[in-house]
Amino acid sequence: MKNSMKGLNDCLSALPSEGNSAAFKEFGWRFANIISQTCGARR
Repeated sequence: MKNSMKGLNDCLSALPSEGNSAAFKEFGWRFANIISQTCGARR
């Protein structure tokens, strides 16, 4: 899971912090957080 989060971090960090890119970046982090919490709760 850590390797995939590193890849996500690299990908989302490359996006600009303004306009539609900022909205997508925020969505990506929220989505990843929800998925990681769900996977942790299932253990």
